Amino acid sequence: MRWWCARPLWFLVWSGVFERHPTLRFGVTEGGCYWANDILWHMDTRYMGAHTSKKMNREGLVGELTMKPSDYFDRNCFVGASNMEVIELERRYMIGVGNMLWGNDFPHPEGTWPHTREWLKNMYNNIPIDETRQILGLNAAEVYNFDVAALRPLADEVGPTPEELGQVDDEASRAYWQSAEERGRFWLS
Repeated sequence: MRWWCARPLWFLVWSGVFERHPTLRFGVTEGGCYWANDILWHMDTRYMGAHTSKKMNREGLVGELTMKPSDYFDRNCFVGASNMEVIELERRYMIGVGNMLWGNDFPHPEGTWPHTREWLKNMYNNIPIDETRQILGLNAAEVYNFDVAALRPLADEVGPTPEELGQVDDEASRAYWQSAEERGRFWLS
């Protein structure tokens, strides 16, 4: 599964498609997002001239790229990660919180329905509220240019609310994840 998700991303980044088309959006869905941080690490370190890429022609590798591959990923890409799991949420600062869109993969048997609310509570109870809102809906609204104000009444009616997810102390959640957020894409520091 990882190969099918990553292969087009490699081509789009390294061939300069996102450089030439800065508003193009590329999304991978139903492939999880557990693979994204490894790919970003690998591409960024090669772009920056890692020791293990010395046999490559740097000029030929980088070509016309003006940004690191992770910068193109942040600007141009999203991952619709069906049934997001704990390991993916733990890697969200490496993947990019703004790049992750939740999905439940209905009606497939590996989907979360009819236990979606329980699944969300188990996965997001200690994730900061603003990040949860991004992953569960606001990122998709941005990608698809939804009118968030028009959808707010429906979202308020349907939920889930932070309380339904067990998110009662946002400061404790933020403190718990602080070191992971600070490390973020550690390969860039």
